[in-house]
Amino acid sequence: MALGYQNPFYLKQAQQKQQSLYDGKVLFKKHDPPIVHHSEETLQLAQESRQKMKQLNKEIKPANYTKINHLSRIFVSQMAKSREELYFSNTSKTANVSKPISIPNEEFLDDTTPSVARKFLNEVKSTIVTLKHVVKQRMNLDTHNWSSSAHQEVHKIVKDKIFPIVNQVDARVQNFEIQFLKEAAKFVGDFKSLAKEAGESLAKHKALELEIKRLLRAVVSHDIMSVVQNNSVDETSNLQTELERTKERFENYIIKKENEYAKLWNDWYKNCEECKFDKSSYDKAYSDMQQKIERLQAQLGDLEGKSKDTSCVSDTLNPLSQKLENENVELEF
Repeated sequence: MALGYQNPFYLKQAQQKQQSLYDGKVLFKKHDPPIVHHSEETLQLAQESRQKMKQLNKEIKPANYTKINHLSRIFVSQMAKSREELYFSNTSKTANVSKPISIPNEEFLDDTTPSVARKFLNEVKSTIVTLKHVVKQRMNLDTHNWSSSAHQEVHKIVKDKIFPIVNQVDARVQNFEIQFLKEAAKFVGDFKSLAKEAGESLAKHKALELEIKRLLRAVVSHDIMSVVQNNSVDETSNLQTELERTKERFENYIIKKENEYAKLWNDWYKNCEECKFDKSSYDKAYSDMQQKIERLQAQLGDLEGKSKDTSCVSDTLNPLSQKLENENVELEF
């Protein structure tokens, strides 16, 4: 099945709708452009590709024709070498020549550390030693081995001009090494003094940090004590205010109760006075009644003595006596 269609019916429908995708010949004829169903993912990918193309266009720099022209003037085409040049080139290849002097890169030009300078100096010395070895080897060659006057002329030039230059360069390198060692020793001394000053400064800095921490602790503790004192003062003032309010409430309550007790005392005293008045009246009435009873009893005794034999008198006296006794009992209660 083509394009992952498991059902041939759907495949035929797709071929009818998108003929340009399934038949290349349709592309050479007039046809409707294929329908592309955009989704969120395809739109996001298209946006990312546009952004990448814009960044790529910004990164592409135009050609620097000034630099190209300068390089074209420096590097010229090589000409055919003569037999002497070929001979010297072959012998230089067979000689044990060390690697050429490698000038420090631009990124090391500002680096003045002794390690970089020492490395460069060693490379210069090694190159000079190799050059002296090659020159001595050329000087030790016999003249009769050279078949032309050009070789003899070259030998003379090497002996009279190049070899003194090499010796002069060697002497300058030795002088440079001596000066370099002096400068390196001075640099090391300065570096040690700077390291000592840096250590002292670091110690002072640490001491200052400790002092700052101590002062911060003192300030924080003072602030905490101030807050606690202020809170305690506020709480004390609040307690004092609450105590005064409570005291005032108790005083008002006591005054109220005293007034109530005074009122009750006055009422009780008034009632007592009334009771006293009633009791005196009662006592007076009781004494009067007692006197009346005594008089009645005396009269009754006289009557009993006079009429013991008379029944009518007893009959009349018995209810009277009973009545008096009843009244006496009531007065006692």
